[in-house]
Amino acid sequence: MNLMSQKGRCKRLLLFLALIPIGMGGAVFFYRPPVVLVTDRAYDQLYGRLRGMKTQAEASLRLFRRVKTVVIAENAGTDVAVFAVGSASKKPFCVLFPYRYYREAEQYVQDYPGIPAAVLMGHIRESPADMSLPAIRTDTEEDYFKMGRAAAAFAWDQNSGNGADGEPQRPGEILFLRDDKVSSQDWEAFNRGLKAGEYPLAPLSVRAGDEYPVSATVVCAVLTGAAEFFLGQNLKFPIILVSWLDPSVTNSMVKIVFDDSPWAQVVPAAMMAAGEHEAGAVPSKILVLDWRIPEKEFVRQIRRIVQK
Repeated sequence: MNLMSQKGRCKRLLLFLALIPIGMGGAVFFYRPPVVLVTDRAYDQLYGRLRGMKTQAEASLRLFRRVKTVVIAENAGTDVAVFAVGSASKKPFCVLFPYRYYREAEQYVQDYPGIPAAVLMGHIRESPADMSLPAIRTDTEEDYFKMGRAAAAFAWDQNSGNGADGEPQRPGEILFLRDDKVSSQDWEAFNRGLKAGEYPLAPLSVRAGDEYPVSATVVCAVLTGAAEFFLGQNLKFPIILVSWLDPSVTNSMVKIVFDDSPWAQVVPAAMMAAGEHEAGAVPSKILVLDWRIPEKEFVRQIRRIVQK
């Protein structure tokens, strides 16, 4: 009986010792200063609430510190917004502001000196003249190069096999629906990606908002902005989408999403804002919607392209 009692005590002691590191790790996690990310209701609705909560948890684990959000009402004044951000944490690791709140960011660093802060610029290349904070931009040239590679792969996949003469079939046309935020450098990077994917044709480039009837020769489209007329057509080819939108509510033909939203970039942006990594451009988070691509080998091919 005494022997069994001793064994039980030993097991409890070993369990207690095993739980000590977990408890200490949890204490350190909550003790460390948090990252504060500023958002608003419109962004939360676009990104998806559940998706945002999941991404918030993932970012907190990767940074090993809490990521807290401050949701600002669209009609809130600068003073109110800055007060809300300041109330979220007395001494955060850093604060990240979307570009539309750069004036609030400037006011925040004046009211809370010594707290690292940065502005997430997205696709915007030039900072306003009155903005002095670090600007973290999307690496759009890398994004558009990978889009070109992926579009070329889809085009070849749609026209696989040989023609009547035994020669490989030429791929169909790639449609590029262009938003105003797409720069000439982005367009050049996209074409370099097509060339790297051995795509032999020039892509069709139209404005995203134009009423452009899709021809039967199109086998892949890249959509960089709102295109209601385009999406209202009977589309039967893969679409590469540049958007913050929750992928679960996108058109069923969307196969890849390039997401450069604040949540997608919060981890590298936080390290840059706090000075732990050199500031620079951050690529989008690329989501391959593999449940919409039946050929698993092709899914692996696409993942290799976008992860390079």
